[in-house]
Amino acid sequence: MMAPAFRATVALLLVAPGGAGRALPALQADSSLLARSTELRLRERAALSPPARLQLLRADAQIAQCLQRRRADPTQIAATVQQGLSAVMGAVKHFMMQPPEVEQGLDVLGKGLLEAISEPIREQYSNATAYAAFEQEWMGFFETAVSTTPAVQGNITLFQEEGRPDAVIMAVSDILWLLSEGVVRFVPHETAQEVAKYVDAVGDLLGAVGASWEGFGSGQEAQAIEDLYFALRGVLDQVLPEDLRNDETYKLVIGTLDGVIYSLSETVLDFQRQIVEGTVCWKVQEARTKRRPNVCPEGFYWNGEQLCLPKPTQEPEELLQEAHRAGTAGGLERAVAGKVDGSASGKQPIPDGAMVALCEETGNYTEKIGHWCYAACPAGMASVGLQCKTQCQGEFPADDGAMMCGHNPGVLAEAVMNMVIGVATGAINSGLLIASMAKDGVDTDSLVNTIQAFVNMGKPFAYQTCPLPGR
Repeated sequence: MMAPAFRATVALLLVAPGGAGRALPALQADSSLLARSTELRLRERAALSPPARLQLLRADAQIAQCLQRRRADPTQIAATVQQGLSAVMGAVKHFMMQPPEVEQGLDVLGKGLLEAISEPIREQYSNATAYAAFEQEWMGFFETAVSTTPAVQGNITLFQEEGRPDAVIMAVSDILWLLSEGVVRFVPHETAQEVAKYVDAVGDLLGAVGASWEGFGSGQEAQAIEDLYFALRGVLDQVLPEDLRNDETYKLVIGTLDGVIYSLSETVLDFQRQIVEGTVCWKVQEARTKRRPNVCPEGFYWNGEQLCLPKPTQEPEELLQEAHRAGTAGGLERAVAGKVDGSASGKQPIPDGAMVALCEETGNYTEKIGHWCYAACPAGMASVGLQCKTQCQGEFPADDGAMMCGHNPGVLAEAVMNMVIGVATGAINSGLLIASMAKDGVDTDSLVNTIQAFVNMGKPFAYQTCPLPGR
């Protein structure tokens, strides 16, 4: 007995003109059957296709082995970690925007970190749709990072307001630590271990760079770079196979990272400079204007200095005789001047009938200090003894108690620290640093750019003069 499909084919081949009406219905019926059968098979195949997580689970060992092989290649591990630090720098640039673009920064961070390790994972998926599902889970972590780690937003705000480099380091580090711990949620065990090593390496390298910035702030610039160099080696020891932990490998990897460490240092510290310089100002200090007291009671006249003398009531001849008896025409005035004490008691008559002149009760020159009347300080300034000094107010309300005003106490503290650094490192140059560190076993050739970044940190900040109303 012929199979239905074969029978339909024979009927089609043997059909004569005019007989098509009898053959075609059979073929159409069997074609519909074939179409339904094909569709059913496709559905069955789709049903048997494992979901993205299952595909990754089946390829777990292969992906982990591939990532391990990459760690065994110094060039590969250098490039991978460099990509991670570059992703951090891309995120930081968004955090520096006004207002900070936190979501965009986290998106850049997530994509950059994934790109560094995605190749072996992508290869294990049978189709683009399956990989896209994995990518969506990965990026979903960064989309919720702010809500799951509130400290991230707080540290970014601190970085924005006070220019504190440690704040942005903590913000990114918190995200990386959380990712390292949570990566097992969307990749299987062996792969997760390898991915976590990579994420931890990026986080630890970032922490080492941040620590070196703080070390520089203590005035030990050479020691800070030495500590950074050996910290980088320590991080690499966590990801490199034991047989590759040698000077040649360290030189290659650290030399590769040198450029991005320099760029990150310059980017963050330039932002700090911009923030602090714009949020701190020098107080203006100037001498108070003054003039001699000239107010005398009725019956007295001002002598042009600080005394009020009785108006003459005698004839000129009698005055000349009395003056002669005193020894000289100006003797009376000099005798009286020698007995003036300038205190509040000057309001009472003093020997020889002279009185100390007073300051005006209304007007500008109302405050008497010694033998002078001082004017009130201009708007925006307060009197400090014989000087006028800027009052911290308006845009710069925080007062350091000395010579600076700022947006808040945090930026004042940063400004003071930067001035201390500027004094301590005024003579620093890359040549001195290199000579100092080479003797301690630091491969300075692999950190040339980073050393230059530290030299740049020592440049003094330029602070504006606090604004005064009407000036």
